[in-house]
Amino acid sequence: DGTFVLRGIPPGRVQLIVRAAGYSATTTDRLWITAGHGIQGLDIRLAAAGRIEGRVMDAAGNPVAGASVEHLSDLDPWARLTLTDADGAFVLDDVAGAVTIRPFARGQAGMQVRVEVEPGSTEQITLELPPIGPTLRGLTVDPRGRAISGAQVRLESMAPGVLPPRVAFSDDAGEFEFEDAPRPPWQLNVDHANHARSAPIDVEEAPSAPIRLTLDDAVELTGRLLDPLSGAGVEGGEVVLESERVPPVIRRARADAGGAFVIPRVAAGSYRLVASAEGRVALASTVEIPPGAVRRQAFDLPPLELEAAASLEGDVVDSLGRTVQGAEVSVSSRESSPARSDRRGHFVLGGLARGHIECIARHPSVGEAVRVVRVSAERNPAPVVFHLPGRFDPDAEASERALRRGVAIDMADDHGAVVVSDVVGPLAAAAGLRSGDVLLEVDGTEPTDAQAAARWLRGADGVSAVLRLARAGRSFRLRVPREPW
Repeated sequence: DGTFVLRGIPPGRVQLIVRAAGYSATTTDRLWITAGHGIQGLDIRLAAAGRIEGRVMDAAGNPVAGASVEHLSDLDPWARLTLTDADGAFVLDDVAGAVTIRPFARGQAGMQVRVEVEPGSTEQITLELPPIGPTLRGLTVDPRGRAISGAQVRLESMAPGVLPPRVAFSDDAGEFEFEDAPRPPWQLNVDHANHARSAPIDVEEAPSAPIRLTLDDAVELTGRLLDPLSGAGVEGGEVVLESERVPPVIRRARADAGGAFVIPRVAAGSYRLVASAEGRVALASTVEIPPGAVRRQAFDLPPLELEAAASLEGDVVDSLGRTVQGAEVSVSSRESSPARSDRRGHFVLGGLARGHIECIARHPSVGEAVRVVRVSAERNPAPVVFHLPGRFDPDAEASERALRRGVAIDMADDHGAVVVSDVVGPLAAAAGLRSGDVLLEVDGTEPTDAQAAARWLRGADGVSAVLRLARAGRSFRLRVPREPW
């Protein structure tokens, strides 16, 4: 009769994934399970399955038999695999949502396509494997134009899909070559032990002349993280150095027992530096490395003082004084990560700087409230109570939205452009995305608005998206992994 019982579930947030033949995979909202209690009468409605019928052809238009066809969906976190028959045909049953398809065949270049499948619909597709690519040649030189031998050159296709990068090394004349290059556009990275880490270079199509890659002279960046009161080093703190150039070069380092850190092979230029450590307020600053520092091959930063962080505790209640579970409490300046109220309505917000801070508590169905609180590192303030204007219904709010799968960013429309309003996920942040970036393309498709961008950013875990962005008037590409968020 369709009923089920699932026992032994640990308390906390859980999510159910349901599969059945003839139906598309379905993911429930995140459910809150309390110790010693359960959820009764959970109603899960399955949508009719979609279907994809397709063929795999080679570049000459011949069917490819025995090709493996992998497919993933943002509604189903596990990949599935099928094979083409003698005519290159394949069928994918019980699919829906944003389906990513990757055909693989021996001796053929790889590719990736995305198909939007509505419940109960059938999509017909033909996958034509790309032809063998051109030969790319280039030269690696220093700023004075002298050839550099032994430089590692990394070639990656920035076309949709996850094709493995190719690596080549420059010879004694500084020359390198890639035969049978993957589909354009490409991104080239060059690295050498005696030179600075270079920013990636976008190449739209195979040039008629060799590609010239210049490696900058290097400087060793050193510094210390200190406690401002004791003067002792802050062990284990993280330092992130991000260039102002686009696409950015991002470097990371950890402080040793004395708080010292070293970032080798840094080029002259402007950088944004963020130093952080557990229990301390993050410090952001701008670093200018002059060309003269490169000649000295060293640049020592002044000590970076990380103040002890304060925390703020309290409760969130509704208009009737009932505790509100799942409310988000954050600082308007975004200097710390937001906190969520537990089932007792309690929250702990850490990583705060001393002074007067504006805190916001919000809940989708209960509203929001703002409080200004004075905090100090020496003494935490008294517990704060946020009174939200609406009424909280525990039964109706026993679940949260299902995990999204895709590039973990929020988008907004801004005078005809689609901009990144917030970078939410750690993988998106590590890839170099920033709030304010203008989104020009997602996997080669130009989004018409933020809603369309959100649809194209969806996708299964581990399937990266190639984004073309604009920052400070310059366009560039980033490959960003999709993640649950």
